[in-house]
Amino acid sequence: MKRALLIIDVQKTFAHPQWGKRNNPDAEENIKQLLDECREKDEEIIFITHVSK
Repeated sequence: MKRALLIIDVQKTFAHPQWGKRNNPDAEENIKQLLDECREKDEEIIFITHVSK
């Protein structure tokens, strides 16, 4: 079975005050930790970004 890490739509707007108080203040650090581990194991990593104005 092949594995891949999918990182979907992580953007700076997470910190925009319009969205209110965050319930996941460690999200970016957790994502980075997963990303680092996958890179160490040479596993597939896929980034998906939504782009809008």
